[in-house]
Amino acid sequence: MFAKPIVPRLVAGLSALFIVLAVQAHATTSVADSPVESSLEAFLVEVSSEGTEQFGPARNVDPGDVIEYRIAHHNTSAGSLSGFIVAGPIPAGTTFVAGSATGAPGDVFEVLVDGEDWQALPAFKTVRNEDGTERRVEALPEDYRSIRWRLAEPLAEGASTANAYRVQVSE
Repeated sequence: MFAKPIVPRLVAGLSALFIVLAVQAHATTSVADSPVESSLEAFLVEVSSEGTEQFGPARNVDPGDVIEYRIAHHNTSAGSLSGFIVAGPIPAGTTFVAGSATGAPGDVFEVLVDGEDWQALPAFKTVRNEDGTERRVEALPEDYRSIRWRLAEPLAEGASTANAYRVQVSE
């Protein structure tokens, strides 16, 4: 197996994240004029021989590796931002790690599944039976295409928010 560079995936994810923030947090400003300072960091999660987790730079990854994304936002505007949404990418070739999403208490965690609207967990998808009828089934983490948190409270002037989640490299 060869290590795959994560940099192109991370850059694509960052671009999508900043575009979503510009639209969701402050629709009248460009990304460059955003009232929010944002960062997205990716860490390779490794478990030591003692069983403790250690975090290193996610420069190259192999199938089975777990990456933790840490997203931070700081409101630099002169007012609070209501309706603030924090979005996170699930890069191609990775699967969301169930139960790994962290955020502030009260924030609504949602996932996007192909062909569906944003949903809180448990999320569902529509599948077609062999006879052409459709049924709803619970979506699995490998069905998630993106994740987000809808903040329960406006992001106050000068306030920050932090979120994290993990993906596992599948290919």
